[in-house]
Amino acid sequence: MKIIEDIDKNEVIINDIRIEGSIADEKCPKCNNFLILYEKYDSYFCAYCNEWTERKCSDPDCFFVRIDPKNLYE
Repeated sequence: MKIIEDIDKNEVIINDIRIEGSIADEKCPKCNNFLILYEKYDSYFCAYCNEWTERKCSDPDCFFVRIDPKNLYE
């Protein structure tokens, strides 16, 4: 898996797929790779594990309520 951060555009490129976000300083507790902040969902995920690392917001009126995509970075 190839992951590149474009700081100037505030994007992360995962296998040629661009998402708005940044690579975090925190690491995944499962695989120890760096997490990615996905701005669209205001949440962190691990591209290697293909999993969110935070729970979904319990507030149904929350602006950032996310629908878990099948593949997080698509």
